[in-house]
Amino acid sequence: MSTLKTGFALLTIILLTIAGTEGLLRIVFAIHDSASDQVATSDIDERALLPAYRDADYDPVELWREIWAGTNVWLAYEPYTVWSRKPVTGKYVNVNRDGHRVTTDNSTDPDALKIWMFGGSTTWGMAVPDAYTLPSYLTRRFNDAGIPTVVSNYGETGYISTQDLLALIRALQGDEKPDLVVFYEGANEPLGLIDQPHMVTPHYLINRIRDLFEGRATTRHPALTLLHESALFRLATSISHRIGLIRPDAAVATFPSALEDIPAVAATAARAYENNLQIVTALADEFGFRPYFFWQPRLGVGKKPLDPTETELLEQIRNIPQRDWKIRFSNELRARVDEANRDHRLHPHFHDIADVFSATPAPVYVDWVHVSHTGNALLADRIFAGIRAETCASPNRKAIAPVARPDSTGRQLTALCKD
Repeated sequence: MSTLKTGFALLTIILLTIAGTEGLLRIVFAIHDSASDQVATSDIDERALLPAYRDADYDPVELWREIWAGTNVWLAYEPYTVWSRKPVTGKYVNVNRDGHRVTTDNSTDPDALKIWMFGGSTTWGMAVPDAYTLPSYLTRRFNDAGIPTVVSNYGETGYISTQDLLALIRALQGDEKPDLVVFYEGANEPLGLIDQPHMVTPHYLINRIRDLFEGRATTRHPALTLLHESALFRLATSISHRIGLIRPDAAVATFPSALEDIPAVAATAARAYENNLQIVTALADEFGFRPYFFWQPRLGVGKKPLDPTETELLEQIRNIPQRDWKIRFSNELRARVDEANRDHRLHPHFHDIADVFSATPAPVYVDWVHVSHTGNALLADRIFAGIRAETCASPNRKAIAPVARPDSTGRQLTALCKD
């Protein structure tokens, strides 16, 4: 009996020791994490220090702090398109109650030209304040040309062309109708394909969201979940990494075999994009708006003379296999899309502007695809010029006015062609 009591006593001591150690470690990790969060909040995003911001009349350091401070609270679930934005008010970044980034300098004229602009984070305006997003620059170009204009920013981080199409359909279900619809796309198409190359148009984070929906993220046995969430397990894992028992690259997955055949994956993606444009064309005929499509630039795609900082950014991307694949895929996809355009399989208002920075040696990129205010200004000039050229081309003059608002819209667009 005494042996049994001694055994129970030892077991109790061991359990109390484990519980006490677990509790103490949780306190230590809580203090550590709190300190790390404070440091992260005060850290400077290195992109803010790049020469692309050298002539900014705003504080890029504060801009990026505001972007990261709001990242965890901005995203919200959105039917069909999967995610959108929550309303937010800030110094540099503002999102309205509909989840759209605010466009500055829109006209208050009741007959103003209505433009809806779709795309990914480059349209949304990552890396710049509200006043320097692509939609904000575009509305100023029209207004400066004497065309009262309102540009609505439907851009969203990570959206591919199929999500843009779905967002357009949902927007058309409302009471407002656009006069012009502008799509600025191309860079995000490989984001989902890196995970699911056999799908036609997979969206970003396809595997993670699929697992959440199918419950795969919560199928672990409760006991294992408790173990993995314990402070002792975290300590053991940290020690294992430090002494080399677990290598950081041990969990890096190899590419699916389908990713090795870039031309085949790009051909499928190009056909999907071509079909999306056909659907938009049908919607344009039905709802009475004029669509325009612009294929965007990104580092490694296009003929921009690179600044040394941009060259360094590109080299960093090339050194990571997944990102290097995205560049090679993006070039192949662009070639396929341009081929479809030459064969007249795309809408006549399609424009490949990936070379828009070919005469711009000054730095504009702050990462793999996002540009500073200088880059957005040049892009707005090119998009405005493309819309103006299509509007004022003599074969199209009779079709200037969309069906939706033939009087006011026709009058506004006709003014574009005045010398």
